Amino acid sequence: MTCPFVMEELEDALKVMQNGRSPGPDNITNEMLSHLGFQAKRKILGLFNTSWKTGLVPSNCRKAILIPILKVGKLKNKGNSYRPISLTSCMCKLMERMINKRLVWCLEKHNILMDEQASFHQFRSTEDQVAYIAQTIEDGYQRQHHTVTVWVDMEKAFDRFWKKERRKKEEEEEEEEEEEEEEEEEEEEEEEEKDVVNLKLAQVKVSLFLYFSM
Repeated sequence: MTCPFVMEELEDALKVMQNGRSPGPDNITNEMLSHLGFQAKRKILGLFNTSWKTGLVPSNCRKAILIPILKVGKLKNKGNSYRPISLTSCMCKLMERMINKRLVWCLEKHNILMDEQASFHQFRSTEDQVAYIAQTIEDGYQRQHHTVTVWVDMEKAFDRFWKKERRKKEEEEEEEEEEEEEEEEEEEEEEEEKDVVNLKLAQVKVSLFLYFSM
């Protein structure tokens, strides 16, 4: 699960990337990625593996172009009448596909997902769920039983999902960046001190040379 990605995984992910999709802030399209040569793909694979190993995400993958789409039958002058659509980096989506394939494989191998669940199951869809509900109602009717269903719709689910954890992660990353900057500044100061010491040492050597040459 945590082993480095191989070229075959990258190639498989590229095959299912759909053309004609809008790019993110970096303006890299799926068509560009699918027409890359072997050396360019190897560079991208190296970048993905570095990100996978360190847990660090390139800054361009954290940015998005936000497009507001007016909901059907809603007023144009209301902010909550629009559905935000985020256009993110296609290269980042490529890596997400590779990670998703591994996650799905792991979930199915260890039977973590319930069999009744359709999402994240390969070759399943909402049609399977509709058919299951219809069959359950029919079975209950034949047995003269009542069938009760409970529907839950989470408002702004993706906006609320792991909000606290996401903020915590962002704060940790900011702290790490500050620590790295401090370390770099300390290293620069040490280098400057070394240069000063080396310069003084050179001056001493020159003075000694001139003294003994007289």
